[in-house]
Amino acid sequence: MAGSDLSNYMVPINFIADYYGERYGFYFAWLAYYTATLVPIAIVGVFFFIFQLVNFFMYRRGESYEKALDWEFNFIYSVIVSIWATLVVEGWKRMQAKIGNSWLIRDFKHCHTTELPSFQHFFGVDEHLKQPTKYSRINSHYRQLCIGLPVTLAFLVLVFAVQL
Repeated sequence: MAGSDLSNYMVPINFIADYYGERYGFYFAWLAYYTATLVPIAIVGVFFFIFQLVNFFMYRRGESYEKALDWEFNFIYSVIVSIWATLVVEGWKRMQAKIGNSWLIRDFKHCHTTELPSFQHFFGVDEHLKQPTKYSRINSHYRQLCIGLPVTLAFLVLVFAVQL
């Protein structure tokens, strides 16, 4: 997959990391990686779009443009995009580990997190890790159920209403 080596794309992430810090170095590495991995899926997308236009002008001349673009092969394109997205995420994890090792950073996933001053927590001992851990005072599970479930159901109802 494209983007396997960022040195080919002329991004000075080592200089950025030395000058601005690893956080910005990772940001620019992500931009370079994502831009490089967009190229193959863009080529596939243009390929499918050209075939849609050929299909419209050659075979479905009398139909509306929206109906002609509802093509049988859109499903194949959506599967390709789903596989591409999975490969991009997994490839970025590998690239991030490779960059972290080259910068001699261990446990670099936590360098992006900042704790809000308003975060209310208490310390407890994690039963599995046997280490002190911060736990939220607000029960987030019930909050997710009370907010997330009605919002999700509302959007599902909206999607089904539009389909009618």
